[in-house]
Order: sequence, then structure tokens, then C-alpha cells
Amino acid sequence: MLDLAELKTEIALRKFDWTPAEKPVFSVAETGGGQAHLGIIVDPQVAMAQLTLARGVESAAFAALPPAPRSIDWRSARGGTNFVTPIRNQGACGACVAFATVAAVESRLAIAQDEADPGHDLSEAALFFGGGRTCAQGWWPEAALGYARTHGVGRESDFPYPGQDAPGQNIPPVAWVTGWESAGTSAQRRKAIAYRGPVIAVLKVFEDFLQYGRGIYSHAAGEYVGLHAVAVVGYDDDQGAWIIKNSWGRSWGEDGFGRIAYNECAIDNEYVFWDAYVTAAPSAAEPAAAGLVAHHPKRKRAAAAKG
Repeated sequence: MLDLAELKTEIALRKFDWTPAEKPVFSVAETGGGQAHLGIIVDPQVAMAQLTLARGVESAAFAALPPAPRSIDWRSARGGTNFVTPIRNQGACGACVAFATVAAVESRLAIAQDEADPGHDLSEAALFFGGGRTCAQGWWPEAALGYARTHGVGRESDFPYPGQDAPGQNIPPVAWVTGWESAGTSAQRRKAIAYRGPVIAVLKVFEDFLQYGRGIYSHAAGEYVGLHAVAVVGYDDDQGAWIIKNSWGRSWGEDGFGRIAYNECAIDNEYVFWDAYVTAAPSAAEPAAAGLVAHHPKRKRAAAAKG
């Protein structure tokens, strides 16, 4: 564990704008190590090729959108309305990809249905274990989205998250991922978030990130721990930060959320943001609410302006 006084000194010397918590949210010395709380598996060359392609060829979906606003936070968008579901806790299981994916899907359903303080609680367990993963294996966002496209995502109440390995279960889907875009450039990332909703991202975790308390995080001290998936629920160009929803419970960061400085932790320069198209299952929503917010440009522009 990092020495708290030394960490504070290093943050001050580097003139970073964040405050560490007294203790890390978990110890890298725990059984399974830090990777047990993370859970990304990827060939770095594949990830970089994907990012290069996304930056080199802009899809028509992004090109059609106007420039994004300087900031948006889906916890207080459209005149102060919250479209982000509560913080969850993956525990000592490498299921972060499932949690980040479900977080994005839940919010996008809420945005499409114009549902304040959304009550959606979808099953990370059905996605993760149904996808054939184990806590020790981890996953990759594109694979999770592919599974959600073919099988859908069901309710938490039908398959509660056990916090440990469990056999997969087939439960009724209430939401579907119908496709996704890979956002590679800064402009694409902001457009995806501002006009469609929270996205899925991957970042590098260092020991001091485990001890993040509040402020705009930049890596100050400690060893590399592993790769982690989060949902990005907003951004602020004036602060120079992405706003993330983590899956380590409310004791981490700013009540479970955090702000990461642009170009920190490889979030900007090694991995794409996954911009999912989401729809509710016919039995879970009225037809008018089943479409994506991305299908309604006028609504998107109004939402971003109010955000």
C-alpha cells in the first residue's frame, strides 16, 4: 500500500488537483491481487489497430452530428435530470467489462425513455457468466457488446450478481444492444457522449488510483496494477476531465464516481470508446420509447444544450 503522506507530497509536487482517500478501496496484496477487481483481457496490438482505424475513418453516424458542447454530465442533463443508475460493486471478480457495459445500457435506456433517476437494474451476472467468462479471466468490451446483441440483457432480479464465479443462466432480455460505433478521436468521443449517452472505456490502473478520493485524477505514484473498464457518463473541457462511473462501490472516489484528466491512464490514446446502440425489448417499453436517443437528432441537440 502506498504511504499516504508520501502520496500527498507527490501530488503536491506535481501540482495535481486531487485528494487521496485515507485507505485504498482494496489492496493489491489481497488474494487474487489487483487484477481480481479489474478484468480486461486484450492484445495491445489489436487495441491499437482498432483505435487507429477509428481515428482514420469517421463513420457517417459521427460525421452527421454537430460539434459537441464543452461539457455534459448525464447525472444532471436536460435541466438537471439524472439519467445514471446507482453505483454497483463488482467485488473481487474481474467482471468490470460487464458492469461498464450494463451501466451504459441502463443509462441509454433511461435517456431514450426520458426517465429521470432511472430504476433500471440489469444483470451483470447474466451478461458476464452467460458470456462464458470467469472472475479470473476478465473480458473485452466488444465481446460483451456482441453477446448483448445476440442474447440481450435481463434484469438483476432474475440473476443477481453473486460476486464470484457462477454458471450462466438464460433469463428474459429487457434490453438489446443493436450495434455500436468505435469512437477514436476527441471529437467523436464527445459527440457520442453528448448526443447519445454514456459510453464504455478502458483505462490503465495504478496503485494511487485505488486511493483516489476526489478531484481530477492524474497518476502520481505507485505501480501499474492492470486494465479496467468503466462507463464514461460525461466530460468537462474547462476542467479537462472525463467523468466516470466506476464499479467499486460508493466508498471509492466521489461517491463511486470520478474525474480523470484528459490523456491520463491511456484512456485517450490506447483504446476506443464504445458507443452502443441500445433498445428496450418490446415487452419492457412502449414502442415510442424503444428507440435510441441517437435516432432523434433534435432531442439530442436539446439534451446537450441543457447539459
